[in-house]
Amino acid sequence: MVINKQLTQQQKEAIRHNEGPALVLAVPGAGKTTVLITRAAYLIQEYGIDPRKILSLTFSKAAARDMKKRFQDQFGELINPQPHFSTIHSFAYQVLKRELHSKGIKYDFIEGKNAPINKMVMLKQLYYKFNKNVVKEEALEELSNAISFVKNRMLNRKEMQQYDFDIKNFEEIYFQYEDWKKKNKYIDFDDMLTLAYEILNKDKELCDRYRKVYSYIQVDEGQDTSPIQFALIRLISSPQKNIFIVADDDQSIYGFRGADPKELIEFKKAYPGGKVFYMEENFRSRDSIVSIAGKFIKGNQNRYDKNLYTQKQGGKPIIIKKAQNYYEQLDYLIEDVKSKENKNTIAILFRNHLSIAPLIDSLFRENIPFNLREGKRYFFHHWITKDITNFINLSLDHSDIKSFEGVFYKMNQYISRKIMDIVKKTNRNRSVFDALQNIEGLQSFQRTRMYELEEKFFTLSTLTPIKALEYIQDALEYGVYLNERSKTSPSMVATGDFVLARLKSIANNTSTLIEFLYRLEELEKWLENCSQNKETTFNITLSTLHGVKGLEFDRVYMIDLVQSQIPNFISVKQSKQGNIQLLEEERRLFYVGMTRAKEELTLLTISPVNNRQEYSQFIDEVQGCYKDVYNKKEQYLKPEDEVIHKKFGKGKILWLKGKTIAIDFENRGIKKLAADFCVQSGLLEKI
Repeated sequence: MVINKQLTQQQKEAIRHNEGPALVLAVPGAGKTTVLITRAAYLIQEYGIDPRKILSLTFSKAAARDMKKRFQDQFGELINPQPHFSTIHSFAYQVLKRELHSKGIKYDFIEGKNAPINKMVMLKQLYYKFNKNVVKEEALEELSNAISFVKNRMLNRKEMQQYDFDIKNFEEIYFQYEDWKKKNKYIDFDDMLTLAYEILNKDKELCDRYRKVYSYIQVDEGQDTSPIQFALIRLISSPQKNIFIVADDDQSIYGFRGADPKELIEFKKAYPGGKVFYMEENFRSRDSIVSIAGKFIKGNQNRYDKNLYTQKQGGKPIIIKKAQNYYEQLDYLIEDVKSKENKNTIAILFRNHLSIAPLIDSLFRENIPFNLREGKRYFFHHWITKDITNFINLSLDHSDIKSFEGVFYKMNQYISRKIMDIVKKTNRNRSVFDALQNIEGLQSFQRTRMYELEEKFFTLSTLTPIKALEYIQDALEYGVYLNERSKTSPSMVATGDFVLARLKSIANNTSTLIEFLYRLEELEKWLENCSQNKETTFNITLSTLHGVKGLEFDRVYMIDLVQSQIPNFISVKQSKQGNIQLLEEERRLFYVGMTRAKEELTLLTISPVNNRQEYSQFIDEVQGCYKDVYNKKEQYLKPEDEVIHKKFGKGKILWLKGKTIAIDFENRGIKKLAADFCVQSGLLEKI
């Protein structure tokens, strides 16, 4: 019997489903892979289905390998041959390859190590052709994602215009890219899906052959499925519609690639009479995390109403640390990580790659080993980072015309483009300030201003890195430029403030400007090479929130939880205009981060800065969940409990009244404290 006693009743009900469409809504840590492989075995043993007629599709090679291995380990001795486990792209490629081979058509794949030409190289060329400037690394990824979005959402030209891709001349780039591929017989990752769908949709005989081969279709991670993927799955599963989808609409976080939870929400509409099963028990996390996370995600409107629960009672309450500044956040994180036992797994999670550089800088300096799941160099290519390094390079080398050209209009010195062009023509390795001072026709006050500017850059060259960054903002009036730009580009400047604070963190750990510049180069080089390094056995993982979906850790720290980062600026802006789609995806992303934690979860945020950076609104939502869900008097702290306070040491709880707790400390006597604040901020723990 393939159904064992350890399975829950909800799991058993889903596994026993035989024919017709079914959707299994599985919360985080609910054992979805167990259900998929056990259900495949159940179909084979209980209903006599030929294993070769069962196709289980997922969305990564690692997940497909994992399912295949787990099936072999658990049922390999009972079942032979095995059912087929594949990625959806691999299945589509087999359809495409077979069809093209039969017609004698050859296509070259432009993604991967053996590609004759790289997709990103071509996109760079097209971007330059239409925009006359070199695309930055982050913008290049956004361009690639936008193209994937169009293909996966099956958008035509008119439908494309309904979306703001925030990429200049996107339509022209997109259609020329498609024409270039067609002309040269190239295909990319997304073409596998679109071409396979076109082939099967047009060739009924071929489509029927695939339907006969695979009578039962299972889909893993259904929430990551895009419209083109769903269309392909619907095509091969018709007309029998023996389709079994395991998904969690609350973990749909790849909208930027074209995934759409709408397909799940409207499952009953697409499959009238289809069954919906619920798997609501989380086997991963403590109740202290599950109860809050389950309440938090209910803030989304467009979702199935699930009741997340766990049998793993107790655990430490979620800690919310509100640091006064970035330094305090980083110091708290490093010290807390150092205090944990090495045998436990730890994850430090962030919304985007701009958080990486200062984080790894501090970990390196503290000799704390770690794994970085993916290293992107966006931080070093950001316009703020470029500006700061240009200011410093010019202070060290007055003949650096390229650096001067990058910042001359950002210092409020009234240097026009015409003056800049004159300096470029007359520079010839001489000081740009000499060139400025000797321009014909300058009035005396302008010439005086140029002398003063030279003195400022000389002063800049003598400062420590942290003082230099402050001097650039104040004396060189870069702060004025940022304030002015914030009026027209609030999203860019909000991110700029974020980067500037982290540059100061790196600067604070260096003594000279040369050392600071070298440290930036060193960190960038490490990130550039990290993808070539194999993962080690280190128990600390650094990752974006997107990068840890499907993983779990004993302790999780979510850092840099500030508004405009998570939720990101665009989602907040659109929600104020009545469109909550992106904001709900951001909330799902936050939820994914929370539910990676098995034992402990710490949320770190930073106090508002210059009225441009605020706590993430999700911090307020989590605190609201505390009030609704978490009764500390009954669930965590109670009289006679022995506790330890980070400032007052060991003590014993005397009583709790409302939000106030009285503790008799061994060395400090009786003190009355705010229970919520002490627990949520991690100041007070049970021994």
